[in-house]
Amino acid sequence: QGTGLCASVAVYQAALESGWNSSVLSHDYHNFGGIKNAWDWKGQVINFNTREVFDGKEVYIKDGFRVYKDAADYFRGRVAFLRANPRYRALFAVDSPESEARAMAAAGTPGQPPGAGGRPPRSPVLPGSGGG
Repeated sequence: QGTGLCASVAVYQAALESGWNSSVLSHDYHNFGGIKNAWDWKGQVINFNTREVFDGKEVYIKDGFRVYKDAADYFRGRVAFLRANPRYRALFAVDSPESEARAMAAAGTPGQPPGAGGRPPRSPVLPGSGGG
């Protein structure tokens, strides 16, 4: 409540990004959205191999992801992450879950680049995806 964001969109995104909580990142580290470490993060970090897109090419790199203590901590952290990131400013100016989902797709989810069309990333930390 009071976040300016739709809970249904946050839960839907978390389910897609985490493979319905089947990823190591979500199950063991409560990071349901693939939110990476950043300069302002003061919490624990876990490193995983992850798929990235650079100049239109898919590559795998090792990168740090935020560790959350539980689901509530993740969802609070997600709101703080989105508020602090100018890329997501439009999310806070919409009036419906559908508009929020479109704005997120246009901005790119934390695990994919802007304009990727809202396709959930193929996380290397999902079982059977070759990473972790």
